[in-house]
Amino acid sequence: MDIDYTATFGEKLYTWRVENNYSLKHIACILNCSRKTVSAWEKGNILPNYDSIIAVALMMHVSTDWLLGISPDKTLRIQNSD
Repeated sequence: MDIDYTATFGEKLYTWRVENNYSLKHIACILNCSRKTVSAWEKGNILPNYDSIIAVALMMHVSTDWLLGISPDKTLRIQNSD
């Protein structure tokens, strides 16, 4: 997946979904939201809430900073609280 980090959240989600051959319905099921919500995110009509941003980042295996266009580093780092 070689998506420009400056692309919008919706553009990144759409590109990732299409490249992975997932339907809107499939993504909505994974994220526990409606197909219309995912479509609205992709079109930039609405922005996801905090919990949804995290869920999308985990689903795509990318950092939230990359997903939001803050950083070119898309490496997902999960830190244990041990």
